Amino acid sequence: MTEFYDGRQSPLKEYDLTANYDHGEPVDVKPCLEDLTLNGRFSISELIGRIDESESSSRKFLSHVDNEYTALLWVFSTILESRSAADVLFSLTIEDWEISLRDDMEGYSYDFDEKCIFIGTDGQSASNLKTNLYLRNSALLDAIQCLRDIWHDTYTISYTKNLRLEELLKWERMRRADTTVFTVSCARDLSHSEDHQHLWNHILSHGEGDVALSFEAFEHTHLGNPDLEEKLLAAAFIEWFSDANRVTESDKFALDEMDAILKSDTNMGFRTERITADLISEAFTLSEYGRYLGNLCKELAINPDYGRIHDDICLMHFMQIADEMETVSVEAIPFRDKELARKIFPDSF
Repeated sequence: MTEFYDGRQSPLKEYDLTANYDHGEPVDVKPCLEDLTLNGRFSISELIGRIDESESSSRKFLSHVDNEYTALLWVFSTILESRSAADVLFSLTIEDWEISLRDDMEGYSYDFDEKCIFIGTDGQSASNLKTNLYLRNSALLDAIQCLRDIWHDTYTISYTKNLRLEELLKWERMRRADTTVFTVSCARDLSHSEDHQHLWNHILSHGEGDVALSFEAFEHTHLGNPDLEEKLLAAAFIEWFSDANRVTESDKFALDEMDAILKSDTNMGFRTERITADLISEAFTLSEYGRYLGNLCKELAINPDYGRIHDDICLMHFMQIADEMETVSVEAIPFRDKELARKIFPDSF
């Protein structure tokens, strides 16, 4: 077996695919025709139904991975072993969603209107999830993070309707911080299982390793704290903002989204609201830990450091969008003053 060390307990052992584990009777994992939609996607509710019927562990599903369908069975059987990930999954209308593995992309994407998730395998076939530990961990964590992203589009997108432009940038940052912390938290929980110990090592050495390290550092210095889990999550959330490149990437995405809305001739309306501590507390929750940001909500709302634009190009882009939005059309007439527009066209508000 290959050994890893995570600095916390004993060496981590990768699941040895060549060992003769007793898997019992083979699980029924061959896809039926009804499992595939016309677009070659799989129904998530159907996948979960098969997992429930088999009453098998993710280890057993892994031993039978040989195509896209069986790979997805392993992904969702593992997600169901994480309480937080399973809670988010079942909070969504999963009976309406489909999923597909794509070898022409990496990471994840989703179409909220079409209700379809795409998980990239970066040029590799789905069957490689059985033997490629890096690909397996990446696909699993991408799926978990994607579910949290969809959760935000389902439950928190309405909070952004009237936010000022600069507040939209901050909101996107907080959303990304939340999805990252959620994913790292799920990986931490799963890594307590013998079958998934390697997940934590993967997190530490790829992508958001600094956020994962903040989990470890806080845990070591606050053992015995009655609210350890909530405060640990909050500390990791703040750590996300320490990487300027990560923040800039978030800003670029948010600005491109604003640009797309403006170019589509969709009226973004008059935006005057600011992010408040109550808004943050209500929006960023986890079913297992509740409103985990606690006292940090006020700090996030009023501290300008969490909203400052670091990148000059992003700043210029933001100013351009703000200038274009100084006038908003109501009934094809441009207005700079909201109250004046309301008096003239009260039915438009």
